[in-house]
Amino acid sequence: TLFRSLGAGNTVTTPTCVKALKSETVTIAACGRNHTLVYTAQGNLYAAGGNSEGQLGLGHAEERTGFQKVTFFTNQYVIKHLSAGSNTSAALTEDGKLFMWGDNSVG
Repeated sequence: TLFRSLGAGNTVTTPTCVKALKSETVTIAACGRNHTLVYTAQGNLYAAGGNSEGQLGLGHAEERTGFQKVTFFTNQYVIKHLSAGSNTSAALTEDGKLFMWGDNSVG
């Protein structure tokens, strides 16, 4: 894929287990236009893919071809839902807090 949003580092034409996350149990996945977010039963949020607007939540705007841990949520919040748009991301926590990041140019 152009932005490596599968977190696999190259084009994948058949369903493939994401080895980088094999040691964790994925409970939520959200796929945007150019990026992917996953949350695990271990309480970790991971992001991969395009990041031109900071939509990965890593504190910078550099593309990531493999899944990177988004440490902002670690040991602070339990995520209930995730959403990934074109250049934005959102997380709704179990206690009802909504967090959003990425492109804020159109609302």
